[in-house]
Amino acid sequence: MNSTTSFSIGRLLAGLPRISVREAHTRARMGRKKPDPIPKPVPKGRKGPKPDVSFAEKIYLFNHTEANHVIYSHTTPLKANKALRQIPFNGKKLRPATIRKDYWRPMAVIEFAQGQGEVGRSVLQKLREFRRRHELEWGDKATIDEMRKLIKPWRGGGHELGKVLNDQKANSVADIAAVLGGAGKGNRIWAKPPQDEDPGELHQATIYWADELDQAYAQWWPQNVNHMLGLPTPPPPPETPAENMPEAQQPTEATPA
Repeated sequence: MNSTTSFSIGRLLAGLPRISVREAHTRARMGRKKPDPIPKPVPKGRKGPKPDVSFAEKIYLFNHTEANHVIYSHTTPLKANKALRQIPFNGKKLRPATIRKDYWRPMAVIEFAQGQGEVGRSVLQKLREFRRRHELEWGDKATIDEMRKLIKPWRGGGHELGKVLNDQKANSVADIAAVLGGAGKGNRIWAKPPQDEDPGELHQATIYWADELDQAYAQWWPQNVNHMLGLPTPPPPPETPAENMPEAQQPTEATPA
């Protein structure tokens, strides 16, 4: 009797490590997260990296050669994932699945003074808000009736209406003139907001056009905007010092013959 009891207890004790290991694996498979590590204390006087004030000093405009889509960006290379978010779905086969570089060309560049990246971000936000209103608000009753005539009774009859809604080139140029002139609530283009008798003061902006005729889409331009023909060339990449270059890329001195 005692030998049987001691044998069963021995088997039970021998199986405990297996049970604990099996339980740990089960918890890992069930997705139980490990506790987060304790964050390191930040030394006094340090508040993390300073923001890059030079970012967003320029706004790049890209135009689709066929559908006349317009995309705003703060960077020169057009990023597909962010660009597709700015293209609405106005009908089947009217929204591109990918961004093909052979269909997009630079349209204009809006440049602000050095250190006014905050102004550039605010202007870009207002431009996207105005374009959203163009997509949803079609104007007065006469314009709405004219747009509704494009809808045909058969299947796929809204295709022509979708093409008209995608053509935002003229509206984008008019929006640029309005936003740079101070339109929009919370627009930071104002260096000094207008008051009762004071008209206020606007930040200066320069627009570089790929085509000079595009600026004629706007009926008026504010005085704080300067127009230039020709897109600015991007700055060359910084040169790497010879000390930091790999051995295979380091220039070799010519040895006398």
